[in-house]
Amino acid sequence: MERNTPFVSVVIVAYQAEKTLQRTLDALAEQTYRDFEIVFVNNGATDSTGELFSAFMEQHPELQYRLEKVEINQGLQPGRMAGLAAVSGEYVLFNDADDWMAPDCLELLTAEAKKPGIDKVMGAFTEINEQGEVLRTVNFVDNQCLWLVVNLQAVLFRRDIIQDHGLVFHPGYLDDIDFNSFYNEFSTGAAYIRKPIYYYYVNQNSTSGAKNKNRPWTGVTMVRDTIDLLKPLHDRLPLEEDRLALQYLIIKQYYFYLLHNYRYSSFKEIVAAFSEAKGLLRKSFPAHLTVPSKEYIHNVGDRPSGKKLVNLLRTAERMHLLKPLLFGYSLLSKVTYVHS
Repeated sequence: MERNTPFVSVVIVAYQAEKTLQRTLDALAEQTYRDFEIVFVNNGATDSTGELFSAFMEQHPELQYRLEKVEINQGLQPGRMAGLAAVSGEYVLFNDADDWMAPDCLELLTAEAKKPGIDKVMGAFTEINEQGEVLRTVNFVDNQCLWLVVNLQAVLFRRDIIQDHGLVFHPGYLDDIDFNSFYNEFSTGAAYIRKPIYYYYVNQNSTSGAKNKNRPWTGVTMVRDTIDLLKPLHDRLPLEEDRLALQYLIIKQYYFYLLHNYRYSSFKEIVAAFSEAKGLLRKSFPAHLTVPSKEYIHNVGDRPSGKKLVNLLRTAERMHLLKPLLFGYSLLSKVTYVHS
């Protein structure tokens, strides 16, 4: 079939994805918007991942495909860079191999992308656990701020911005915040789809899941990497409002990584992690506890629940009441899914 230049390139990086990939692909075949290509990166899979995609191509010859093969898996970031090198669309969207789109996902995103002055479009998404239960829906507030958007999926990025500024995925485990934040430095206009259009699969028993004590990183690691990566970006932003918004994001992630990644840890482990991470944060942002809340909260674009949680934790930390708060969290998180 003759190849046309598509409007959207959907990048799927798949490694040992035989249990989830079919659902991901079927959702693409059901898209109401058809001007897209699939850039499929077989990221060194040794299971039937490659065969599943080959069968899908045979079943759907009407779709456009680009295939990339990584012989030896070296992590998600190199796989995504291989995908970026192969895209031809005006916009790029990353679709994880265990997530799936709603049928109108691309239609709604592209309609906004075609409006004047828009170079980034973000969609709300729903988190689903291993049992198929809805954990939460992540949406946007009316005064959304670019610096507070951390999801990589269900987002359209302009390919020319990525290429012109040499944007990359850095080594580590911060792909969402990493790529978004450096893209946002050059983004001039964004649009938001408040209808959930993407389903994000949360497997808490995976390598990166909160229940897995043998994962290759910890909450403290994530805090350290966040500061090392984003502090230089924060320092070179010309506008104070942008610096405050990015600092708020760093502080919010400081709390989130620790609460999420130690969800199933002992109280002693949680306190020790917070003590270490607190030292890292104070070294780079020594006055973060003294910044008035209104300066952080004004127009940072966070949801009310996020603002309240950050305010609560900052207040508790400032008043030396964080330990009892963490004790309550450690008990509660073992019996229910706490939205941190």
